[in-house]
Amino acid sequence: MIAMTVVALVTAAAGMATSAHLYRQRGAADRTATSRQLAALAVNLAANRPRESMLLAAAAWRAAPTVEARGALLSTQAQQFVGAMDGPGPLRDVAINPTGDQIAAAVSDGTVSVWDLRTRRPAFPPLHGHLEQVNAVAYSPDGRLIASASHDESIRVWDARTGAPVGKPLGEPLTQGFAQDLGIQMELGLRHGATLDVAFSPDSTMVAGAQQNGDVVLWNVRTGAEVGSLSVPGLLPTGQEAFHTVAFNRAGTVLATGGGDNAVRLWRVSDRRQIGGPLTGHRGPVRTVEFSPDGTRLASAGDDEKALLWDTRTRRVIGSPMVTYGGDATTDVEFSPDGKYLAGSTQEKKIYLWDVGTQQVMAPPLAGHRDVAMGIAYAARGDLVVSAALDGGIMLWEPVRTISPDTQPVFGMAMQPHGTLLATAGASAAVNLFDVAARKTAGAALTGHRGAVYAVAFSPDGTLLASGGQDGTVRIWDVAGRRQRGPDLVGHRGPVRTVAFRPDGAQLVSGGDDGTIRVWETASGAAVNEPIFTGGDQYHEAAPTVTRARFSADGQTVVTAAYDTPADEGVQFWNMRTFEAVRKPLRDYRGAIFDIAVSPDGGELVTVGRDQMVRRWDMAARTSVGPALGGHTDTILAAVYRKDGRTLVTSGLDTTMRIWSLGDPGDVPVTITGMHGWASAVAVSDDGKWIATAVGGQPRGWRLYLWDTDEAAVLDRLCRTIRTDFTEDETRQYLDAVDFARVC
Repeated sequence: MIAMTVVALVTAAAGMATSAHLYRQRGAADRTATSRQLAALAVNLAANRPRESMLLAAAAWRAAPTVEARGALLSTQAQQFVGAMDGPGPLRDVAINPTGDQIAAAVSDGTVSVWDLRTRRPAFPPLHGHLEQVNAVAYSPDGRLIASASHDESIRVWDARTGAPVGKPLGEPLTQGFAQDLGIQMELGLRHGATLDVAFSPDSTMVAGAQQNGDVVLWNVRTGAEVGSLSVPGLLPTGQEAFHTVAFNRAGTVLATGGGDNAVRLWRVSDRRQIGGPLTGHRGPVRTVEFSPDGTRLASAGDDEKALLWDTRTRRVIGSPMVTYGGDATTDVEFSPDGKYLAGSTQEKKIYLWDVGTQQVMAPPLAGHRDVAMGIAYAARGDLVVSAALDGGIMLWEPVRTISPDTQPVFGMAMQPHGTLLATAGASAAVNLFDVAARKTAGAALTGHRGAVYAVAFSPDGTLLASGGQDGTVRIWDVAGRRQRGPDLVGHRGPVRTVAFRPDGAQLVSGGDDGTIRVWETASGAAVNEPIFTGGDQYHEAAPTVTRARFSADGQTVVTAAYDTPADEGVQFWNMRTFEAVRKPLRDYRGAIFDIAVSPDGGELVTVGRDQMVRRWDMAARTSVGPALGGHTDTILAAVYRKDGRTLVTSGLDTTMRIWSLGDPGDVPVTITGMHGWASAVAVSDDGKWIATAVGGQPRGWRLYLWDTDEAAVLDRLCRTIRTDFTEDETRQYLDAVDFARVC
């Protein structure tokens, strides 16, 4: 029965009542309806249930290749979720071994669970030995051992390869009889209380355990002997949790602790003496501390809904607190291997990533757990974060699923014709090149501009690259040699905002803040003409900024766009024989124009801008072609044709990208979501397989996203990445309407 509409399904999903039961349907029309409903659910659940969202998108595409299903499937490429594993019960901590192929988790049932990350299956049966819940786990830096800390007061050490216990428990573990009398024994000073955290020394020879009674005890791993302890007398009344967390610095010379008195303390390992006074700044218990890989910084976090970054030399807070949305208490933190990022798990089930340099959250937080997220761990490669929660789930995340870690604004980009390179222009004063196929940078950046670079364009044969920037110059680069070819092209009296090659590559046009366009010979760099004044016959302060200049397919006309001009002058046409304006402006367009695109055959022009509409124009007649295309809900910033001329890609402030199949009935676009910011620039490969977007407006800065438009490849990669399928209950809930048993 398809009485339940997409609107009803989305409303139900938004309220987490996703018990939509779709009865078995047959026939193309029914499968199309089901596909659209599943796609709507996939989009709605993307932010908080990534696993289900990705599987729903795959199911929608398998049900029927609708426009909605294609959008949902392609949008999964923005997900940072890459897999999950189920534990035997509530999980309280997680750790990754140094080689990144094994994880261990602390389980509330008193066991330690270990998984092989390559197969995502248990490496061996749960490790039994503790009598109470396990609170923390840690790998030795040499990867050979696992240490676990428990409420039974002991630390146990395990062989990471076999799971066998190593030696006797460190400390005097409770017996079944004593467990019930723990509180009384602590009051009498007979017991240390639960061991809440454990950490290995960098040389793997020693472990430190944070005890509930306020002691931190150091043990020799090989002999099992107690090396010493440290404490603050009278810190808290007996029986309260004085120390929650402990961590060694990289050199093994300093130990950091955090506890119930809201303070962080540093200790010399050699004599177990406190270094200076407590580090104060938190307004609640400190649950977690972690040294940066180089030891120069210390992160601390806890119940006061913020993480602090300390300079270990000056003992002062660095920058601003790293806060969570909605006041989430932080349960665990860990630095990325390069020290650039800090990951944190929170009481409100979310995973946060902060940029250490700016102390800004790399929004939005990662959601998917259904109970308190208790532990976080970074793989040594830096490309994987693992989280564990009281819901018994392990979730795997790729912290940054983009091709560029640069946080500088990106103003323009271009794909290399007949090649695999992507060029970007941005605030970093350089032109950056990326290998699309390899999804990584392609050699050194092209430097020389003095200030931001605003525009880039490849020559039609892909051998040259033009750039224009804040310094008012145009530069031509030899792509293969990665060097500038010839002198700077000078003449503009302000920043250059746009560059474009003529279709035969013989000439180059540029425009900018001085209100002029200039045409240059590509081979010699010589100016072909005097500057063309788009806003009059001379320079003046109110000259319109030329934001786009594009050649017609025959090279005889240049079309320019400016968004700070009178309504009838925003788009102008210039005869390249006479260098004069063609006095036949576009009719019936509205609002400021932010981008233009000329179809590969030269027959049509597309304009996009503040009116949120995609408008197509006949280049010769200057009249509109069909009705304006609606779909975007905010200003459209970029538009680009695919080389075949049948596909157009647009993006804007509504944080979506839309792929239009021009000429299809209804012109319904494929909508790509999940970028979490506005896409200021778009580039498309010749074959249309790859689309790149520059996304800004995010707390974490700007990122470059690369989208594969091959649905089969995306579906295959999705299934190989998450390595999971719907459970039996989920299959009954979502897939009764289709006649396939498995999605992946």
